[in-house]
This record gives sequence, structure tokens and C-alpha cells, in this order.
Amino acid sequence: AISYLLVSKYGNEQSEEERALQWGAINSASYADRNQHARIKEVDRIVKEVRAPYEAAWDARRLAEDQRLIFAICDEEYNTPDCHLPFVLEFKRQCLSSGFALTTKDKYQERFEIYSSIKEDFPADLDIPFVLLAYDADLDNPTAYKFDDGIGFKSCNGPNHWKHVGWQQGEEKLMKCARCKVAYYCSERCQKDDWKSHKGVCKNLALWKRDQDKISELAKKH
Repeated sequence: AISYLLVSKYGNEQSEEERALQWGAINSASYADRNQHARIKEVDRIVKEVRAPYEAAWDARRLAEDQRLIFAICDEEYNTPDCHLPFVLEFKRQCLSSGFALTTKDKYQERFEIYSSIKEDFPADLDIPFVLLAYDADLDNPTAYKFDDGIGFKSCNGPNHWKHVGWQQGEEKLMKCARCKVAYYCSERCQKDDWKSHKGVCKNLALWKRDQDKISELAKKH
């Protein structure tokens, strides 16, 4: 929600700090990259600042109430359980009756007023998340843990890789950096091209990979 509002308010005139929440997910690799540390600290500051006013009054039984509000003010699409559809359809109907659609820009106040007028009419199922999330059954079983470097599609890390496609050998022939075993390359040429950028994070990525492997070994033992 913060990201949507920042985009609509500042557009391309945001500072690096204001854009912190729009740079993608923070994961273990982010912590290993010292260039990401300032961003991580800024995201932490923003999250604490946003949470502070309401955290003491947080009620998990009304989880969907906040999520409905976020949707109502600034979202254009919805992927929600059936129990929340009556609220969504009524909200959408009233928006259209007021002369605008969910994709219409700069209608935050009007959308908020519509939400405020109908929110008490749909008190059921507020303890059920408004947004459908993917569920991974493996999380129920710690022994099923398997290290995942977070890269769903393995591809060459070479910065000039696409300029010399002839060097591409296919995903199955990619080789890993011998030190960190995280970064992938299709050739020695691409690895050499990337070394200036990679050398600053290689050591930390190696430590991170070692820790993940240890967790995998412990999980199998227990």
C-alpha cells in the first residue's frame, strides 16, 4: 500500500529513500550485499514509523479490516477468498455509481468515503485474510527443508551476456562461482566481466551459502 501511494504521489521525483520500498523483496542475498544495507535500514525505519500508531491496538481477529481498507483506497485488482467477495462487489458497484472505476486515478478520498459508508455492513469473516496467499505444505515439516538460493530461474550473471549470445550454452551447462557457489555464469568471459561487481559480495554470499547448507544438514538429522 505504501508503495502504491508513493508512486502516485511522487512519480519519478522520489528520492532513493522514498523509493526504498519499491526495489523488490529483501532476502538473504540482500543482506550479503553491502550496497543494499542503506535501503534495508530505510525500509526498517519506514515500517516502524507506519506500525507505531496502531500496533498497540492491533487485533488479529479483525485482520481483513485493514486489508480491505488498503484495497479500497489504492488497489485496482483483487484476489480474495469468496467470503470477501460481497464486500468487493458492493464497493465496486458504488464506485461505478459514483462515476469512476477501480482503475481511475486520484480518487483516494472518494474511495475512502465509499469504504467508510459500507464497512460496517460486512462484519463477517474479518479474521480471514483478504488476500489469497500461496500455501507451502512443506513448511509444516522442518525435516523437509531444502536450501533454496531464491533464484527460480538460473541464468548467467554476466553483465554483457546478451551482447555476445554466442557464448550462451544453455541453463543446464551454467557453472557456479567456485568461491560462493551462488552466482551463475555461462562462460569464463562472462564471469570475468562480472568480477568487478561480484567481488564485493562474493565472500558474504559464500558465508550465507555455508549457513544455508548447515541448516539443510541439521533439518535432515532431525
